[in-house]
Amino acid sequence: MLNIKNSLLLLCFAVFLAVPNSSEAFKTVDQRAIWLDENTFIYTVAYEFGFLNRELRMPIAAVKGQAFASDNYSVGYSFIMDKYEVNNSYHSSAIVLSGAKVVNGEYVVPKGKRDRFTLVVVGKTDVVTDKADGGIAVKVTSLPLRTVDDEGKLSELKMAEEQLVDYITPTLTKKSK
Repeated sequence: MLNIKNSLLLLCFAVFLAVPNSSEAFKTVDQRAIWLDENTFIYTVAYEFGFLNRELRMPIAAVKGQAFASDNYSVGYSFIMDKYEVNNSYHSSAIVLSGAKVVNGEYVVPKGKRDRFTLVVVGKTDVVTDKADGGIAVKVTSLPLRTVDDEGKLSELKMAEEQLVDYITPTLTKKSK
């Protein structure tokens, strides 16, 4: 009887060790907002993606003001203040960086692997908000991806708006002088 209990405990422990650390196919892991000088800033939103049973492809390009419903194969982002878009006051450039392999202009993550991606937004403004104004943040508004199964079938997917709720940076407020 004791051997059966020990065997079951050992089996449960082995299964626990064999299961990957995270069963999530995707998650956001870090968000930052940093002033570079009086009116130049950088925002980053880092996220991890990977699938056990299919190859993953992710866009490198990022586009400001791209709506969730867009068919454009790029990460969409917007500047927000108190949950409202304020894109017109900010000039920016953005790109998604990753250590993943690049093939035909997109990142490729083999099945069973996971990689980290970071949306980097560098911008400039003539208007620097005060903390009382609520500050400015960057929110990911669209995150498309592609998967390829074992038969080579390509599927185009997009994260749902509800899944993007945590893909937002801290607010950037006026620097203390």
